Amino acid sequence: MYAQKTLHAWMTPLATLLALVVLWPTAARAQADIECGEADQTQTATKFSLYYEDYKIKSYETALPNLLWILECKPGFPNNNDFNFDKAVKVYEGLALATEDADQQRAWMDSALVIFDTAVPRLMAAGVQVDSVGWLFDKARFMQKHGAILVELQPEVGPMYRRVYDHRSGEMQAYYVDYIFADHFEKDEKEQIVEFAEAVRAVHSENEEIMAIVYRWEEITFKSPEERIEFLEGKMERDPGNVETMTELFELYIDEEYRDRAYELAPALLEASPSARVYRLVGQMRMEDGEAEAAYQMFEEAMALPGAEDYARDLEYNMGAAQQQMGRLSRARTHYRNAIERDPNYGRAYLAIGDLYAAAISNCSTFERDDRAVYWLVTDYYARAKARDESVAAAADRKTRQYVAYYPTAEEKFLMKIETGDRFTVNQGQCYGWINETTTVK
Repeated sequence: MYAQKTLHAWMTPLATLLALVVLWPTAARAQADIECGEADQTQTATKFSLYYEDYKIKSYETALPNLLWILECKPGFPNNNDFNFDKAVKVYEGLALATEDADQQRAWMDSALVIFDTAVPRLMAAGVQVDSVGWLFDKARFMQKHGAILVELQPEVGPMYRRVYDHRSGEMQAYYVDYIFADHFEKDEKEQIVEFAEAVRAVHSENEEIMAIVYRWEEITFKSPEERIEFLEGKMERDPGNVETMTELFELYIDEEYRDRAYELAPALLEASPSARVYRLVGQMRMEDGEAEAAYQMFEEAMALPGAEDYARDLEYNMGAAQQQMGRLSRARTHYRNAIERDPNYGRAYLAIGDLYAAAISNCSTFERDDRAVYWLVTDYYARAKARDESVAAAADRKTRQYVAYYPTAEEKFLMKIETGDRFTVNQGQCYGWINETTTVK
């Protein structure tokens, strides 16, 4: 398609460069037969000085013959690095931008691309250490920069940046991460977008700028959960044992209320990945469907599986909710307390205990004067929830307003022989004996 592509298969690096000489001015064509000879230090220094002086004054055409000699005979001179190849790229770039002839301009650009393709192997052959990934990155940038001239090469830029990312993911700037996503999107490569998003998230989860890019492209790629489900179902058909795909698909089934599909997938998911995360997901589905006993068993099993520590707080909370649903209030409180032990700022667990005590009042067959005292304890827990966790503050306030109205009246407190500010223990009879907690009279 281009000169460097058709020639690479059979020419040596130097022959590739010289094959393009027919497109160069007369001064350059005179260098078609470069003979290095002994290439002593004086000759090398002279050639280097001549080309570099011309380069500095942007006399690129006169710089080229001596530069080509250096590239062939002493490529790493004078500091054993890639300095000369870098200057060769800039020379060809300068010559291309200085002409208005489209064919000649393209020929100079192709010559620059040949330098990108041959620099690393030639320098390595000369015993010079070279950054191959850096040269790949620079070539991609060069091609992108001159997109108006190198139009047909633009589809190659994104994959080149992606190869660079695979080698240096931690160093890649947000701009190039975004470019890779855009390239996949333009080519309708949804699977590659998903895979790249996972790779980026694994490295840059703490980088807000890069993660914002990931979220944006995920949202653009899949405009609805249904599109995401369709994509994942297709992916699972191709790779039925992929646990990550199965897990994400299962979560989407639950979120979008595809219960039949979720139950159909659950056995395979549990078999493929007997982990705390998966058991927790299946348990939550059982809870939502009113199967508290089965849900509790799933949560209990999850606590003994790999990864349990990451979900232990929520598993304890869920076990509490399952026990509460089964009417076992004391056991439910034990699990809620366990959740708080794991996270003292877990507001939902404080709210749950408050709700639990309110439920105890509702479940009691009689309603005596002392029963109202339990509401002091109920609102104590709502206050703790608000103090510990701002995210539940609104719910705590709403619940508190609901139950303050049921506090014992002044007359009832008089008959109970207590005053505001006194300590009062909730442990009355069969209904509240299991609570056995002390509150302040309000």
